[in-house]
Amino acid sequence: MTEPDSTKLSPRLTGGTRLLLWLLPAAAILQIGVLAAGSIPLGVPGEWTWLRVPADSLGDLAWFPLVLTTLFYAGWLWLGEERVADAPRRVFCFWLLLLTLLGAVQLWTIRGLTPDIFGHSGQTWVTYYPRMSGYFTQVATTNESLSEFLDGYEEEVRQGDYLHQGTHPPGLPVGFLLGRQFLTANPQIAKSLDSFVPADVDLGISTLGELAAMKGGRVSPTERTLLWAHLLFTYLLAAATLLPLAALARALSLDRQTSWWIAGLWCVCPALTVFIPKSDVLFPFLSTSILAAYAWGCRVDGKAWQIALGLLAGSLFWLGMFCSLAFLALLPLLVLWSILHAWQTTAEEQLPLHERLRRAAPRLPWLTAGISLLAVVGWTGLCWGLYDLNLPAVWAINFSKHAEFYDHNARTYGLWLPANLIELAFSLGLPTFLLIVVGVIGLGRKPFTNRSQVLLLSVIITWGLLWVSGKNMGEAARLWLFLYPLMLPLAGTPFNGQPVGQARSIWLALLISQTVLAGAAAVLIDGFGFTAV
Repeated sequence: MTEPDSTKLSPRLTGGTRLLLWLLPAAAILQIGVLAAGSIPLGVPGEWTWLRVPADSLGDLAWFPLVLTTLFYAGWLWLGEERVADAPRRVFCFWLLLLTLLGAVQLWTIRGLTPDIFGHSGQTWVTYYPRMSGYFTQVATTNESLSEFLDGYEEEVRQGDYLHQGTHPPGLPVGFLLGRQFLTANPQIAKSLDSFVPADVDLGISTLGELAAMKGGRVSPTERTLLWAHLLFTYLLAAATLLPLAALARALSLDRQTSWWIAGLWCVCPALTVFIPKSDVLFPFLSTSILAAYAWGCRVDGKAWQIALGLLAGSLFWLGMFCSLAFLALLPLLVLWSILHAWQTTAEEQLPLHERLRRAAPRLPWLTAGISLLAVVGWTGLCWGLYDLNLPAVWAINFSKHAEFYDHNARTYGLWLPANLIELAFSLGLPTFLLIVVGVIGLGRKPFTNRSQVLLLSVIITWGLLWVSGKNMGEAARLWLFLYPLMLPLAGTPFNGQPVGQARSIWLALLISQTVLAGAAAVLIDGFGFTAV
């Protein structure tokens, strides 16, 4: 008699599963109720609160396209669960690539729920106007070459303010500068991009041109194309974060189907749908890629792979630091992960403490970490040698300008401590946060038993340190975006190792709850300050 295939058994709903199937949508409804209640401040009144979109500005919401794209997105995840479980790696990658495209469409549809300026028409305004971003304007107002721009950048940040121009490294404006140069040198590509600008985006860019003309300025054809190209790039890269997220989950010893669902959760993260196309939504791709490369570099045995992955992790970390000081928060995470990873390898050896320490030391990922450090130093030195840009000096100035912000804007630490925890939960989505809490409880019961728990413990400790440090008292939902995908594997740990399909009902309930919540957040919250204009 043939044994039944355990991976094909029909899933049975346990008491815990039934409870979660009620709790997940209930958590979404609770959060939507709080966001919709105008009497509940989204922050600390008198210090910083997120604005709500006025009810009379909502108009007719485009729910039907979202229902349609959600059916395709959820359907692809449902179909893919069994397909990827035991498939070759290239097949898994193929399904993930198509999931990325569907995720970008899902993001675009959610962001387009609201008409006019709060929907797609206002997206390029976020990039164009200095009060909302500033990187585009920083480049649009200069005709400098890349060498000239970088050569004078240290002095520019030294003279910059504590709100924007003095607080960021040159990476983002350099991206716009290179984009403008590329479009100018390749008019055919620019023409091709212009040929499929959506009507609502075109309306927004045309309105920018009219407003600029009223003040004696103009939006050049190249700038129009650049605004659209940047918007397109932002959506694709934001969705593409699910690729390194899946790689990270696999590096943490999570099974294929759990990694698949975790990756799918990213594009329905409320903070992502609220703040796209701010530059902050680009950083999760880098932060997740850095951690995935480093985690795999610590896991593989071959020295060639350790060197290659260390080089990749270090190069991406440098690129992150070239764009934002936020990536400094990854340093303690990587150091802590390295230490705990080495310590975990001695967990099964019944030895005295001093002997475990002695054996753990050579098991630290010296090669991966060393190559990563060399990559950061190398790229920094190359930048200094080629462009006379002293990046460490720029970072020091940026850091001091960040600290200066709190000299001009009073913040009450005791109020922001609970407020930031609530903001974290709402940014991830209460349904996802609920499963993350379940995952954290699970880690507490079985500490140091596998790679997954060691790295996720490092993420929790690092975020905890950032939380109690009071570094982000206001706008944490946006500023912590680069850490959010690193927390998602925690939501999958309770289901890791279960037969294929066993937790499908939970994942689908979570996905639908998060989708409705992400749509509601995008509709109800003004993440760009349009209401204040």
